Amino acid sequence: MVNVYVTIMGGMVQSIHGTLKINYQPEGPDGSTKEIDFAPLFKRMSMFPELEKRLQVKLPHPSTLDTPEAVEFLDQLCSDHQVECPPPRTATRLLDKASVFRTICLL
Repeated sequence: MVNVYVTIMGGMVQSIHGTLKINYQPEGPDGSTKEIDFAPLFKRMSMFPELEKRLQVKLPHPSTLDTPEAVEFLDQLCSDHQVECPPPRTATRLLDKASVFRTICLL
């Protein structure tokens, strides 16, 4: 499955940009530029272990994300990192809105 994803992502980037390397400006058009290389094989990471390592926290187990305790934990984590997440503040949305994983991928 991962190999299919790598092939699709590389193919899309190549088709859209004519190259496997693109420039990204995380702070907007006036900010610094980072180059992202979609050539296989880019670094693969497991989401939860990587987030735990980078954030130095123990995240709720993925199988418990539907519990109020998990939502409360992720809500507090987002608040601690000044990440806004409009309602509904579900565990999935809190993880997605945090953008932490996307930022980690670009480092």
